[in-house]
Amino acid sequence: SDVDSPLGGVVVSLFGIRITRAGEVWYGVRYAKGGNEWRREIETLEDVEDKIAAFLLMAFPDGSAVHPSMSDAKDKARKWGSLVATSGGPQAPLKLEGDATMLEPDGFYCDRVTGLRALTGSDAGPGAGGGKPRICVEVARKNLSVWATMVQHNRPLQALTAAMLYETLGVVSVHLPYQSRQTILTEAGLWEAFSEGAASAGTGPAPMEQD
Repeated sequence: SDVDSPLGGVVVSLFGIRITRAGEVWYGVRYAKGGNEWRREIETLEDVEDKIAAFLLMAFPDGSAVHPSMSDAKDKARKWGSLVATSGGPQAPLKLEGDATMLEPDGFYCDRVTGLRALTGSDAGPGAGGGKPRICVEVARKNLSVWATMVQHNRPLQALTAAMLYETLGVVSVHLPYQSRQTILTEAGLWEAFSEGAASAGTGPAPMEQD
């Protein structure tokens, strides 16, 4: 059952995840009675997989990240296969997402991404509006870290975010390194669906990776 907290009672949703400097994984939770909090465990929450799925849908409305347990995981993997096949090839980094080019910005000094959050309404801070969540990532370099707005078509930022989610939640993403794409998707049970998507794009099945 859900664990009560003095802050707000029963947890209704997740808004974020982060890794502390000590290497601990903390989860951003929202309470039914109001208020948000970072806490270290969510395993005892009711419907925890549904809460993770809802968080991913809010943080990645384009479907670029999915947990293997989600009911539409294979459908998303097929779309990734088609997307990758037509914008770089199965053995290359993703070049396009939608109609926009993935960018390699100059002066990108982030070593790693240590957090992701998706907040709406007053929780999102000044400038947020339209009912859309504000997606932010915690970027780190050496001993410094700061929260910054996610830039959707920043290739290295998306790749580092994907790596953090894979490490903490087992979430897979189209932005994970292409060199590990087959291994990761095979372990997640999604490689066959990904290959089907690549074949449907007219490129044939995704080729096997070489060791």
